[in-house]
Amino acid sequence: MWRPAPPSATARAAREAAEADRSARPERYRLDVDAVAAAAARRAGDEDRFAAGWREGLERYLGSAAGDGRLTALGTAQAIRTAIGRLRSGAAMARFAEVEPDRVARPIAPPIFITGGWRTGTTFLFRLLATDPRLRAPLPAELSDPARLAGLEGVQREAHLDTSAAAHDALYDLNPELRAIHDSGGRLPEECALALGTDLRNWAFPSTMRLDGYARWLADEDLTPS
Repeated sequence: MWRPAPPSATARAAREAAEADRSARPERYRLDVDAVAAAAARRAGDEDRFAAGWREGLERYLGSAAGDGRLTALGTAQAIRTAIGRLRSGAAMARFAEVEPDRVARPIAPPIFITGGWRTGTTFLFRLLATDPRLRAPLPAELSDPARLAGLEGVQREAHLDTSAAAHDALYDLNPELRAIHDSGGRLPEECALALGTDLRNWAFPSTMRLDGYARWLADEDLTPS
């Protein structure tokens, strides 16, 4: 029977720090729809800019995280950060469309789509195609926060890409065995899951957290808007 590897010293320290923080500031660990939405709204009117259908998606996601996830303080914080990040990305793209309508309307070359089930080699094929100099594959930061990357150039852009790599390093510090299943990094081409879900509908969520109820709901959702 498979058993997880014992947590590393880094993982234990991160969990202990999160538990201490939750004891000191429990309000920051509430899986509450309104609290998360308020935290995600950086500017006036941002809640109106969130992707259509976001509230139901957020209710389902947070409800399942609370009911199914069996989360530690660290896991709870990650669930909240994920939700905030997706909502903020949706609002940022809406703001970008408001101020850059010509760029949004600009036609793009038809992309290449790779489809397939999990663990069938789609990531390998995707990254293999990305080595072709005639093609361009997106990096993780370009998917998770495209509006921000669109406004950065040169040194600023490179610095942001370097900073984004820290999130991948932290993930493997917590779960070293994950790298053998899905390697990722700030400068490794990444797939569409990081860009989807600004309406909180994304199959990537239950791939990293126990979200049984959310997955059952998501199976019947139309993901076309996302």
